[in-house]
Amino acid sequence: MIDVEAVFKRRVIYLTFVYGDPVPKNRDSVWERLLRISLTRSNPWFMVGDLNELTGNHEKRGGKLRPASSFLAFNGMIRDCGFLDFPYLGDCPSWRGWRDKKPIRCRLDRALGNEDWHDLFPDTVTEYLPMIASDHKPLVVSIGAKRPRGRRSFMFDRRWVGKPGLMDVISSGWSDKPDQDFSGKIINCRREISRWGKSQAPFGRELIEDLKRQLEMA
Repeated sequence: MIDVEAVFKRRVIYLTFVYGDPVPKNRDSVWERLLRISLTRSNPWFMVGDLNELTGNHEKRGGKLRPASSFLAFNGMIRDCGFLDFPYLGDCPSWRGWRDKKPIRCRLDRALGNEDWHDLFPDTVTEYLPMIASDHKPLVVSIGAKRPRGRRSFMFDRRWVGKPGLMDVISSGWSDKPDQDFSGKIINCRREISRWGKSQAPFGRELIEDLKRQLEMA
């Protein structure tokens, strides 16, 4: 693990480069170390690397399904560190291998940032490049910061309706502070939905990637 402190426009930021242990039982120590680091972090924080782990079975193609409990430690680290995913370009299963003589692909490489990072660099995007001479795809992160132009108005995108996770963040925002009045709960829900929306892939991206995969198989 490499942890870097830098300064951007007189503000301290952190960048952490991580390699998740390939032995499953040893990966918990990596997550614990990140959790300890998070206790001292109150500034924008970015993390990227080959983490050798998934957030769920939806991030793998092929192979046997893993029990949901096997993802708890990794998802707990992401949640407790306050990390959020970035929008991405390309086909995200970044590793290719074989299990029981059958092909398997998994999203083992990713970049994450805390809310402060997303606020400071709102145009950060990750891109999975074609796999060449390796069993992993190169992961390129474009870090972009726009000049503030005043507070943006909240706009709910109706295409979010029905997407997994939306109702969970609404429920979380509504019940987070039981003593809040109605307007306070609305503001809290809006903030939670905005955070959640930042982690969603651009609309149409899944269709484009599906068509690209069909072309590759043709």
